[in-house]
Amino acid sequence: MDAEPRFHERQHLQQCALHSLNNLFQDTTCSRAELDAIASQMAPGLLPLPFLHPHRTLYLGNWDVNVLELALQRHGKELHWVDSRDLSFAALDLQACWGLLVNVRCEGAVARWLGGRHWFALKQFGHGLRRQWWNLDSTLLAPQLVASSCAGAAADLLSGVAETREGAVTASRGCSGSAVDGQEDAEAAPSTDMAALRKFLAQQVVERDAKVFCVTDPQPGLHPVPHDAAA
Repeated sequence: MDAEPRFHERQHLQQCALHSLNNLFQDTTCSRAELDAIASQMAPGLLPLPFLHPHRTLYLGNWDVNVLELALQRHGKELHWVDSRDLSFAALDLQACWGLLVNVRCEGAVARWLGGRHWFALKQFGHGLRRQWWNLDSTLLAPQLVASSCAGAAADLLSGVAETREGAVTASRGCSGSAVDGQEDAEAAPSTDMAALRKFLAQQVVERDAKVFCVTDPQPGLHPVPHDAAA
């Protein structure tokens, strides 16, 4: 596995779902035509009314979670819904995740009118104890380390949420984006990076109503995707 992302597809129209898939695969694995075809197969009777299609928006993209799920299955992956009501994300098995897809509320009146929500991908890169989670959001100029982008304000945010929302936040405090020096720090790096990722996800849930999905190799035992889980 590469030490850092080598591929980053940037935002175009409302094609964030397509960008997220390709950023996870680190290649142009999926195409607009493929996602459009999947959407059309799911609701073929609505082709005369393309602007009212439930799974996409004509010309723009805006494909929904059902299209992403089938596209991933075609390429040998599975999509699983992650319960984000527990902001600690303690039940999320990051070792089993090939990647994460996050669906968030768009900011601004125009963006909400056009599509309402935005998809982005998170993926781990590196080897052994040097593996780190990266944010591959297509709206970023370049991929960012999640640990580096996890602002110190996140800890304060979670503390405040814990007082008003059921379920204690148990993720360990602190975010670290610094280089790992020394054997002791290297051994602690994976757990620190995972704690930063869980804090980042919690921050997205609180601030942007995030829906989180885990992408895995085919395996039983994880939550199926509810068909109304995301727009």
